[in-house]
Amino acid sequence: MVVTDGDQALAEKLRDELLDRAWADREDFVYRLEPLEASLTRAKSLPPPQAGEGPIVLLDHYDNCASGGTMDTTAVLAAILRAGLESVAAFAIYDPEAVQQAIAAGIGAEVALAIAAR
Repeated sequence: MVVTDGDQALAEKLRDELLDRAWADREDFVYRLEPLEASLTRAKSLPPPQAGEGPIVLLDHYDNCASGGTMDTTAVLAAILRAGLESVAAFAIYDPEAVQQAIAAGIGAEVALAIAAR
């Protein structure tokens, strides 16, 4: 979607630029399966993100809610922990019981939780 202040010609120009860019980069939008161990090795080899750069993200495409998954498997998280990767945040693991335990512990508390598929 392109928004301008009523400038239809500018909107069409920007739309066309976005479409051209998307078409030129179309291969970058294709998900390519990579074995988890290869992803971990690649993640370990990357330098830490610098200020203004995004994080390195490892996720389970098969257990993603957008893919129809239940978001309760922890295979990727377990592999991250086994690999000793640091400064990692787990994202989108569905576990209401763990959430309630974290809420009860309070902000700033450290808790050890059994999460997700049990």
